[in-house]
Amino acid sequence: MTTAEPLFESEKTCRDCGESKPISEFYANGLLANGEVRYRGRCKDCRVEVQRRYAQSERGKNRRFTWWEERGREQQNANARRLRRTRFFKYRSRQWNSRYGAGSTTATQLAGLWRRQRGRCAITRRKLDRAAHLDHIVPATKGGGHSIENLRWLDPWVNMARQNLSDEEFAERCLEVVIGLAHSVIGEPCLSCR
Repeated sequence: MTTAEPLFESEKTCRDCGESKPISEFYANGLLANGEVRYRGRCKDCRVEVQRRYAQSERGKNRRFTWWEERGREQQNANARRLRRTRFFKYRSRQWNSRYGAGSTTATQLAGLWRRQRGRCAITRRKLDRAAHLDHIVPATKGGGHSIENLRWLDPWVNMARQNLSDEEFAERCLEVVIGLAHSVIGEPCLSCR
């Protein structure tokens, strides 16, 4: 490696490759006492190469990185399960906000909605458990917003059966199912269907 003297003030010699390069090829490294800019000893190209070699060699030795590769995903899933079990409304607000936009609902708002519904499904009035679903009153596909005013707690099977129907459409569909089941049980059409 040969060191060449810089030709003039706007050039610097790289300590790794030994080439004399323009000062713009070096990263700044603070100020000297007299106010002049101090530059790093390696040129940008050599610095990138050193960082690349370091990343390749230290990747397996970096304890935090290997921990995340080996156990991080499992730990994250365990934390989510614990949060769901112990802080149900916080878990649901995080889930909702990650899907529909940060900050749209808080855990306190969801808990208040649960209390207003007295822990019961908004459609069937069944007692809800931790498997309860949040549902849009006016479906999002039909222009309903994601705010707390357009939300309600539903039994999971009701929410899945309702899909993106309005309450009126859902009630009609349920009535059709009931009539169809009545026909199959009785074995003949009812009086209203004749």
